[in-house]
Amino acid sequence: MNIRILYLISLPAMVAFIVCSALILHRTSDLFPLMVTGLLFLGAVYVENKYTRGFFLFQLLFLGMLHWYSHLDWCYSLYLLVALKPIYRAAGLLKSLAISVLFIAQYTFIRLSHATDNEHAVLVLLSDVLPALMAVLIIRYIKDLESEKRSLRIDKDLLQTHDPLTGLLNYQEYYEQVDKLIADRRPFVHVLVDCTNFKAMNDEQGVLVGNETLKKIAQFLKFSFPGEQIISRQGDKFIVCLPYQENTIAEIHELIGVRLMHWVDLKMIFVYSLYPEERSSLDDLFSLTEDKLLQTKKDNWLKREEQMLRTEKLNVVGDLAAGMAHELRNPLTTIKGFLQISQKHNYNIQPWYDIMESEVTRMCELTSEFLQFSRPHIVNVKSQVLQECIERVVSLSESQATLYGHRVEYHSSLSPIYIDMDRDKMVQVLLNIVKNGLEAMKDTGVLQIRLMQNNSQTAVIEIEDTGEGIPVPELQKIFDPFYTTKENGTGLGLSVCQKTIQDHNGTIEVQSTLNRGTTIRIHLPVSQKQAS
Repeated sequence: MNIRILYLISLPAMVAFIVCSALILHRTSDLFPLMVTGLLFLGAVYVENKYTRGFFLFQLLFLGMLHWYSHLDWCYSLYLLVALKPIYRAAGLLKSLAISVLFIAQYTFIRLSHATDNEHAVLVLLSDVLPALMAVLIIRYIKDLESEKRSLRIDKDLLQTHDPLTGLLNYQEYYEQVDKLIADRRPFVHVLVDCTNFKAMNDEQGVLVGNETLKKIAQFLKFSFPGEQIISRQGDKFIVCLPYQENTIAEIHELIGVRLMHWVDLKMIFVYSLYPEERSSLDDLFSLTEDKLLQTKKDNWLKREEQMLRTEKLNVVGDLAAGMAHELRNPLTTIKGFLQISQKHNYNIQPWYDIMESEVTRMCELTSEFLQFSRPHIVNVKSQVLQECIERVVSLSESQATLYGHRVEYHSSLSPIYIDMDRDKMVQVLLNIVKNGLEAMKDTGVLQIRLMQNNSQTAVIEIEDTGEGIPVPELQKIFDPFYTTKENGTGLGLSVCQKTIQDHNGTIEVQSTLNRGTTIRIHLPVSQKQAS
């Protein structure tokens, strides 16, 4: 049975007992005032919940009148019952003691007013007061214990249902609360906010800065979406559930997509899904939102890659334009200088015709190589035998090798290796590399060409000279456009070679040792005709 009900039932019985006892023991002749004060006291007890807590003063007043008219100290138990509630409700120990002193003072004054033996009355009074004070201390102790238990219970509930850092709901509690909305079939928007570079912030600025940022985001979300919002945090992600209204989507884009992004120095992505418009079950809704987030991340990554590629292309175009302008400026300056001298001094520049013609030829060669470099793709591709291509290169380079006093050696005992290639371009690449090797050998030397097949999928061409080698700083730049160490070089030869090999889905690498020579390896994929 409820304690309050038991209290309200037992109280009239105690009042009736006191009234009857006063009549039987002939302690009073004022029956009407005694009964009226008893009823007033009970009425004050029953209606106390409708008024302020200070209403216990009326209870104390009517109880004192009942005590006065009954002339029975048995009212002591009623004093204790009435005093328990305001003592328990008091904010602190001092207030509790003050209330108890008020009750004790009234009880003492009335008791002593009708006592016949003062010494006995004082001793009995002390025996009543001391337990009353002890009761006050016990009540306060019980209340403090209950308060501590309540605080621990609240803390435990918070730890079980909330994120300790931001105070937001954890995922399990968020899931349960959103599940209730689905049970009630209330439409809502499920929003997922992802802090994309949070880990980088932690690494660069420290964990404390990262935690403060998460708190700021949580605070922003709580104050930006008041009302029936449900918010949760999962690591560097935030989930928000909002009742769906006509302007909800616009608010999400404005508050999260604009204000939050500007308020917090952190890159964020947000996506949302609608219930029940897009999905009708909670798990499907969560999965859909996660899929949207992954797709958004993928799209952003592709955009960044595209932007980086565009930037790299622009940088390459800028470098090529600058290099081309630099290379063309020198011969144009020479020709312009001769023309200016002839015009100003009326000189005959016929003795310099050869120089001017060579400069014009140089510009034509440079332009031709640049156009070759800038062509986007190879076009005349078909499966052809690689050995025949190499033999053609050896045949074409023999005269130049003899002129320099070198030898070109090529031996291959492999079965025919088929490569999907543009033969003319591949011959041009190998001729360019062989020519560089022959020019690199100052003394009489041997240039060796080797053909290998590492596996059924890749063919490897090695071209090795016995020249002076290439220093490491220069080795890292030899494929850069317009970089050359030759007096009459354009710096586009190896760049064209590298691009041609890449167009054939191959790779080219260089290994060089000073005073010993340089080896260039070309890896090309074998044609499917042979691989099969």
